[in-house]
Amino acid sequence: MKAVCVALALLAVVLAVAPIVADAHLCMLFPPQREGYGGAAINTAAEMSCFRLKPPCGLNTFVKPTVSVNAGTAYNITFQKNLSHWNSSNPGKFIVSYSPRWTDPHFKPVATISDTSAPSLTLYTTNITIPTNMISLHGVLQVQYVTNSGVGPFYQCADITVL
Repeated sequence: MKAVCVALALLAVVLAVAPIVADAHLCMLFPPQREGYGGAAINTAAEMSCFRLKPPCGLNTFVKPTVSVNAGTAYNITFQKNLSHWNSSNPGKFIVSYSPRWTDPHFKPVATISDTSAPSLTLYTTNITIPTNMISLHGVLQVQYVTNSGVGPFYQCADITVL
C-alpha cells in the first residue's frame, strides 16, 4: 500500500510539472509550419503546437508543400520566438536551413539570426535565397532555435517547392 501511495504521489508531481516543462518555444509562420497550430492562439507564449525538441523538424511528419519559391531569388520567411530562452552570458541563435529531400533531409544553412533579449512572442523576418542547385518539388525549410540556456534546441519545418 505504501508503494502505491508513493507511486501515486510521484505521478502527481510529474503531471503537475509536465505543463511547465512542455512549453512551446518556436513557431514558424510563413511558410506555415508542419501540422499547423491546432486551432490554438500562437500569440500566447508557450503554445503547445510550436513545441518540437527532436531533429529533424521536431519529428513532425511531412505534408504536401503549399508554398513555391524560385531558386536563386530572395524570399522572406517569418517565425516567432514563442517563449524566450535568452541567455545574456551566451546568447543563442536561430538557424534557417534547407534540404531538397524530404525523405532524408540533410540540411544546409541559408541564414543565421542572433537571439536577443527580445521578449516571448517576438516575430523575426529574414531574407533567404535557396541555391539554384537545390531545386526540388518537395524540399524542407527548417528553423532551429539554439538557446545556449540548457534547454532546446527547438525545431520547426515547412514543406516547400523550389522551382
